[in-house]
Amino acid sequence: MPTKKLNNHPHVYERISSDGRLTGYQVKIRKKGFPDYTKTFDRLADADAAVVQVLNVRNHGSRRDHRAPERITLGEVLENAIREVQKSEKRAKTAKPHVSPLSSNAIPHSVR
Repeated sequence: MPTKKLNNHPHVYERISSDGRLTGYQVKIRKKGFPDYTKTFDRLADADAAVVQVLNVRNHGSRRDHRAPERITLGEVLENAIREVQKSEKRAKTAKPHVSPLSSNAIPHSVR
């Protein structure tokens, strides 16, 4: 589908169908050191909001690979969860038990 750059809307392109109708808006952001960002929206306002959001995240130095969730399998998620549970169980076993200030020896079991 051909696209046409919009004036006064950086990184936003109109998607034009083969019969010349407007079908949506496409956001294309390319910046060195970051993955390419391409997404299609039905409304121009949504496309503009996406541009602002992506550029703000990139300008504040936080970098997230948007493709990473596509590469993570369910098996890897389960393995990570099991590993975390095992770590917490090890910590619980090695931690010193809390000693109650009132131990069972300090209080008589029965008063006669």
